[in-house]
Amino acid sequence: MRYEHWTKIDDGAEGAWAADIWLNALKIINRHEGEAIYDSDSPIYVELEKEIPELTWRSFEGDSFRPYFRDFSKPWTIPTVASFNTTFKVSELGKDLLKGRVSEVEFWIKFLSDYQEGDDFPFSELSYAFLNTGKSLTLDEVYWGVVRSFRKENGDRLVFEDLPNDAIPSTAKRRLTLMLQLMERTGAILKIGNGSKQRWKQWDCKTLKKLIKKTANSEIDVFQYSPVNKPFLLLAGISGTGKTRFVREQAKTSGQLAETYCLTSVRPDWHEPSDLLGYISRLAKDGKAEYITTDVLQFIARAWRAIADSNIIIEVQESEGLGKRLVVAGERDELDKVLPYWLCLDEMNLAPVEQYFADYLSVLETREWRWTDDNFTYSSDALLSPATINEVADLEKLRKALGFEGVHYDELWAHICQYGLGIPFNLLVAGTVNMDETTHGFSRKVIDRALSFDFGAFFPNDYHDFFTPNSCNKRLSYPIWSHARKADVDFEVEAEGGEKINAGDATVSFLNQVNSLLKSTPFELAFRALNELLLAVASSQPKDDLALKAVWDDFMMCKVLPRIEGDTDKLTTSDGKDLLVELNTKLAAQLAPIWSASETDEVNQRPDLYREKMVADGATDEEKVLRIPCRSKAKLKWMSERLASATFTSFWP
Repeated sequence: MRYEHWTKIDDGAEGAWAADIWLNALKIINRHEGEAIYDSDSPIYVELEKEIPELTWRSFEGDSFRPYFRDFSKPWTIPTVASFNTTFKVSELGKDLLKGRVSEVEFWIKFLSDYQEGDDFPFSELSYAFLNTGKSLTLDEVYWGVVRSFRKENGDRLVFEDLPNDAIPSTAKRRLTLMLQLMERTGAILKIGNGSKQRWKQWDCKTLKKLIKKTANSEIDVFQYSPVNKPFLLLAGISGTGKTRFVREQAKTSGQLAETYCLTSVRPDWHEPSDLLGYISRLAKDGKAEYITTDVLQFIARAWRAIADSNIIIEVQESEGLGKRLVVAGERDELDKVLPYWLCLDEMNLAPVEQYFADYLSVLETREWRWTDDNFTYSSDALLSPATINEVADLEKLRKALGFEGVHYDELWAHICQYGLGIPFNLLVAGTVNMDETTHGFSRKVIDRALSFDFGAFFPNDYHDFFTPNSCNKRLSYPIWSHARKADVDFEVEAEGGEKINAGDATVSFLNQVNSLLKSTPFELAFRALNELLLAVASSQPKDDLALKAVWDDFMMCKVLPRIEGDTDKLTTSDGKDLLVELNTKLAAQLAPIWSASETDEVNQRPDLYREKMVADGATDEEKVLRIPCRSKAKLKWMSERLASATFTSFWP
């Protein structure tokens, strides 16, 4: 056994934590605030002895007065509702509690989730155990199976069999019973039975999730990640550049590669969504419907379970115009606990993407984030519809196949059966792409819904850096917006000469200028493009003109130039001009000064938004910035040269 039991919660004063004693004493302290603690004649002691005679509030050792609060004040000082220096004082939190500005349940949830001993969050460990076991637990099981043997940040597995037959030490038994009683006060667990048959079981899963606190060894700081503005990436490049490895390395940064990474090799014979998401089969002897799952569908379910295992609530809400929907709701800080899950579709265009990926592409556009201050809701349409789920004869078999077995997933599974299984917000899909005679091209429907990366341009292979690389890729994470709001981009950045420009207004003007050239061509941009460019600005939060134009430059590379392909006739504007030449002229003005910056001109070069310098620990953010030439300038030149030599061009290498 590796751990000692937690010891700090009571220090021998567990009786004072009882609900009636604890709150009544706080009320009395509030009425006598300012009285002297070490004055045996302070009126507070008379009232305490009258109202709460169970405890000895004052005693004498000869002529020495010994108040109860000298030794046993922790039930009020640990939760910080009162202090006992020389006089009685109730904190602002305590007053909020007494005046009803904070409910008692809210208070206890906040206190228990924050309570820490050393590197441990004891109530988090206990809550996790109750949430992830399908049975009620005896005190022995809680003590030996959780307190002494388990820490979730170490990846321990909960085991309640073959536990020691030793008796729990009396002090530990008393303290652990107190801790379970405090959890009962929140409504998270329920005590059943008495005496030797006494057990505790989970009661309110939502409250248990709120009590789970990330621990020091498992913290994932979402601000160390760079959120992308779209959860679907196309990584295009010649074979061997490291596209598949890139996705794996992104998942590896979570420290839980086996959990957060799924590699699926696309087959040339995939022509419908069932190859990816599964299908109904009636080949059983009795002819009953059975759902055949796939690795991809099971991985999507795994990403949903990661959300369910965090503090974030999954519930049914009424959505305006759409009726009731399955909704994820929580606070901004709670997203820190939810890791990105990476699904890699290797050699994605060996089969026609529009055919086997049609369901995902359609549902992708129904994702909806809504923010009110730091509170969010997220929802999407169903990939696996409730009608399909309820056609299955053996729902328990499907539930097990998707990993939703266990009573802690009862409510979630019931919701999925009724409202379907949508796209989890923490899922990122990355498809690796080679363009040659064995593969299929992409329609604009696919390109519009993806972020397309020319992998050689964004993540170049430099042979000189093979053994001692000078840069590294930033860690990417899922987007947390779906629709741009003015407030997200309504900030100023400093342009040349010290002039201040509004990031949102300048971005709209930039895209208007670009789209004016694309009108009356097959490559014209619609509202989706503007929304995604504004989301890219909101995600990056550029601090100056160079960083803002870096966002625009990458948008041209990821969303605009991948749409453009064809021969000389197709790439001619309505007034007979060369589209690529016109774009070159327009961007030279719109992206100045990064357009004209040379490879040695670090003053005007743009920052790389996806890579950074490898520097010593403690380096500033500015020292990490990697400066690079304008990407879209080089790509436009390459496309123009290809058109001149081959009479046909496209974005794809």
